[in-house]
Amino acid sequence: MKEDFDENDPDQYCGIAVDEAFGICLSPEQAFRQAARLFGLSQAEINNLFPIEEVYSDIIDEGLSDSKCVNRTELVSWVLARAWQLFVEDGVPSIMTSFERAWSEARYECGDFGIGV
Repeated sequence: MKEDFDENDPDQYCGIAVDEAFGICLSPEQAFRQAARLFGLSQAEINNLFPIEEVYSDIIDEGLSDSKCVNRTELVSWVLARAWQLFVEDGVPSIMTSFERAWSEARYECGDFGIGV
């Protein structure tokens, strides 16, 4: 196991379980669809966002703005797109880690607008 793994921390075991659950999906696209559902997007919003492979770069290129930071659908769409980019293009080894990094970036960027995420 990793050096920084604390066997007494149940959150670490749960994180591993979530990564394993995403790994059961037949494709990253399916895993990201499930994440979109977990993040509270409606079926119509999910249909507009997927296939994410076709739209993620446009979403990333548009970036975050103050209006997007306060719009749940826009913010979650950006996080999904950025996590996809991190996982598929940048080679982040787990979907869970790609989401953690994408949310961290969103908090930082929206913070520049004085908006807490």
